Amino acid sequence: MTTTRESDGAGTGLRWLLATLVAAALSFTLIVVVLHGGSDPSARAEPIGEQLCAPARTPIGTQQVLEGTVSVGEATRTYRLTLPSTYDGTRRVPLVLLFHGTSGTIDDIETYTGMVTAAAQRGYATLTPQAISAAADGTLPAAWTVPGFDTAGAPDDVAFVSGLVDTVTTAYCVDPDRVFATGLSAGAAFSTYLACRTDLLAGIAPVAGMNLVEPCPGADPLTVITFHGTADALVAYDGLTYEPDPDLPDTGFYNGPIQEDASRWAAAFGCDQTVDEQPAADVTSRTYSGCRSGVSVTVVTVIEGGHVWPGGAYVPEELGYQTDSVTTTSVILDAFDAAPGRTAALDEVTTTS
Repeated sequence: MTTTRESDGAGTGLRWLLATLVAAALSFTLIVVVLHGGSDPSARAEPIGEQLCAPARTPIGTQQVLEGTVSVGEATRTYRLTLPSTYDGTRRVPLVLLFHGTSGTIDDIETYTGMVTAAAQRGYATLTPQAISAAADGTLPAAWTVPGFDTAGAPDDVAFVSGLVDTVTTAYCVDPDRVFATGLSAGAAFSTYLACRTDLLAGIAPVAGMNLVEPCPGADPLTVITFHGTADALVAYDGLTYEPDPDLPDTGFYNGPIQEDASRWAAAFGCDQTVDEQPAADVTSRTYSGCRSGVSVTVVTVIEGGHVWPGGAYVPEELGYQTDSVTTTSVILDAFDAAPGRTAALDEVTTTS
């Protein structure tokens, strides 16, 4: 795998300020409990994918968690692949990409979200990559490269993740039509950016950060569900009006209004129905349906919610209010379960274009 440098320009004062705030906020001490796909294999559902791998791929017996590294240019990148206990190398399993926030780690995001255990119980594999610092000396926090946040020398994370997905789907019996992405904060932004830059994904579930990447009208239809708190102090729910510093290059930093951005994604997918609900006193949702290819776009809003993963495993008080009225991980997996496969979506686009 090789890397290319993004062309969005050098960092601005605002980029540095936001990166510093996010890094400081997400660097609180964690008692890390690495999740290994659950402790009760008998409770797990059969894999969702019905297609068979021919020839069969690598079976792993009782091993579930695979730690790996790949060389990307001069950098060594790390990742963790967790396969469900039902994986046998013959039946294709769907894949969730899980991206941590700025200065975060694989262990942080797996522990906080509980995604690995919950996904394994439904027959999903989970791929959790580790971001790296854009600075050779490590003086910048580990972060994903997206427009408006990258600096000179930032890695091409789209190439890294695309190559990693290709490697995993080739080596293991993973369904390439049912690859999904989710993440928190900068990880949410990167999930969104992947949908704009690749055709890998059948759905995305960005949490507290979808509106850091401008909607891309040319993206293939895919299921979108996003979560955001109205009192998020790091990524503004209603967006920011940004005026570039005339003395610094403009990086293209973006923080749009989350509801407006969702409606733009819905318009791009031809959605023609909208349903508003209030599942809890502090939670509302808006779903756009009637979209091409059977996809949908949903915004889950936490009233007075902070820069958090609603229903997460612990409460990071310095990042604002975290509700337990919604279990984000379960809702995300419900949406992924219901999402049409990527091939079905692309076939419809081809037929109607």
